[in-house]
Amino acid sequence: MENVWNWLANLGTGIWKSIVDWVSNAGPLLLTSLLILIIGTWIGSLIRRVLRTTLKKAKIDPGISGFICSCVKTVFNVVVIVSAIATLGINITSIITALGAAGITIGLAMQDTLANFASGVIILFNKPFKTGDYIEVEGLSGTVESIELMYTTLLTADNKHIVYPNSKLTSDKLINYTAEPDRRLDMKFPVSYKSNVQQVKELIKKVGADSEYTDSSRDIIVGISEFGDSAIVFELRAWIKADRYWDAYFTMQESMKAAFDENGIEIPVSQLDVNLLSDDK
Repeated sequence: MENVWNWLANLGTGIWKSIVDWVSNAGPLLLTSLLILIIGTWIGSLIRRVLRTTLKKAKIDPGISGFICSCVKTVFNVVVIVSAIATLGINITSIITALGAAGITIGLAMQDTLANFASGVIILFNKPFKTGDYIEVEGLSGTVESIELMYTTLLTADNKHIVYPNSKLTSDKLINYTAEPDRRLDMKFPVSYKSNVQQVKELIKKVGADSEYTDSSRDIIVGISEFGDSAIVFELRAWIKADRYWDAYFTMQESMKAAFDENGIEIPVSQLDVNLLSDDK
């Protein structure tokens, strides 16, 4: 029995000595690794606070701001943890290789999603358009209703929703009609060849100048645009507020028709003369 107790005592002493030796050898490395984790966590929190403040000043959507901060936090934490492991003398080559392979696999599987995400970030920071702007893409136009991280939603004039992937909006030609406060209104009015050119020009210019929508501080241009098959086509160019474009357009059409009728100016319609030839025997 005494031999058993002596064996257990020697075993305990050996284990304890091994632990002490390991701690004495690995202690500095453990302390360094722990310091890296603590300092890295503190620096990561500082970076996130600065980033969150910057995104808030840039008026980025809170949901998107939170997502970006989470991505930064995850990437930074991975770097800190890998650095702490490397300090312990562990070979991190296999870990980095595994992370790289996983990243490549995920990237290939989510290629379109990542493209939309990157385009969403570009739109949010470069601001080629914002919520409430009236834009046109691929021949379709509407008011920007929402800008999400992956998609942008337009509301058409006839109350339809168009959902565009953000990558489409950054790669294709996009027209923003309300990026500037003013917009030029171009309108064409056909009149009969019998009409007095000077009279028509003055009348169109007067109707344009009298409109509540035109900018009186800028010149109104009126001239002959083309000679059609059955009409002389006059063109009006006037500056209006961009957000009142359609109000100005429809009101101007009505006002011009009333002015033409009042002054006896004819608006011709296309006609086709058909001559019938008879065969006389």
